[in-house]
Amino acid sequence: MEDSDKHVRYLKSYKPNDHFWGIGIENETYLEFSYKLERSPQHIYTCHKAERYSVDYFAGLDPEYKQLIKYLFPPNESIYRLPIYFNAHSLQKTDISGNHITTYEKSPKPNPLFMGKTVHEILCQAEPKVFKDKYKINYMFDGDTVEFMTQKFYNTTVKKCIDELKSEKQQFLKALNRVFKKHKVMRNLGPLRYPVRNEPFVTFLTNINNVATFNNGTYHINLTMPTLLDENLQPANKANFVAKHKAAIRYIQYLEPLIISLYGTPDPFSAVSPKFSRASQRVAASRYISIGTYDTDTMLTGKVLQLPIN
Repeated sequence: MEDSDKHVRYLKSYKPNDHFWGIGIENETYLEFSYKLERSPQHIYTCHKAERYSVDYFAGLDPEYKQLIKYLFPPNESIYRLPIYFNAHSLQKTDISGNHITTYEKSPKPNPLFMGKTVHEILCQAEPKVFKDKYKINYMFDGDTVEFMTQKFYNTTVKKCIDELKSEKQQFLKALNRVFKKHKVMRNLGPLRYPVRNEPFVTFLTNINNVATFNNGTYHINLTMPTLLDENLQPANKANFVAKHKAAIRYIQYLEPLIISLYGTPDPFSAVSPKFSRASQRVAASRYISIGTYDTDTMLTGKVLQLPIN
């Protein structure tokens, strides 16, 4: 339903009998406190319990990682400093003191320590123009990440698209830190910022006693090739529309291995073992995507996860 609503909203931008192209970006990211957490090598070796709301990515690794991690964090160092991530679950499922809505057990119960409002609810009340009005339009929550979505896609330029994304993210972050400062939220951890890289190992505020991996932000680039629309806002020449996009997709697929090898985030264990990807941890581990997997011979439409499998 949300996906359908999104496309109805986008349709309002189209103009009949117009020559249209589209450029959009979706950026999934985390938030990171300025303060880092100090942890011993032994803690990093052993404390891998998954966050209660998230996938256990350690469980999907070759068991050899338990030995390899000691090469990444040698025991001769007494302390290592790990980033502290504030993710979408902190925003949606905890209060400003970090108390969860429910208890952590097989049959969760209301948490008596929960203060009644989530962080996101407080943000929406304190800065409604940023957090309430733009929710599920300019930003949303996707799993444990905050996802920003550009809206001015119609006949735009790459520069304008990037500028829009940067502006929305800056506005969101500034408002978030204003509210945190006013309500004295997590003051001992410093102001929030966006991670400057995909950190290989972090600690989530919602799971402060454990170490997490596979903490990758992403960019999803949406492109529509130049297309003449008819009076009903549909491609005037559907066959040409499909052929043009088939060719564009194939060009991208040819380049994907080069793009990934240059700009992908490697698996951290690839530094000490050839069993792990040096190109893209996400592509190697993800159950959703891979390289060149979309079939341009059939050009099926819709979400890949919802398509029938033979």
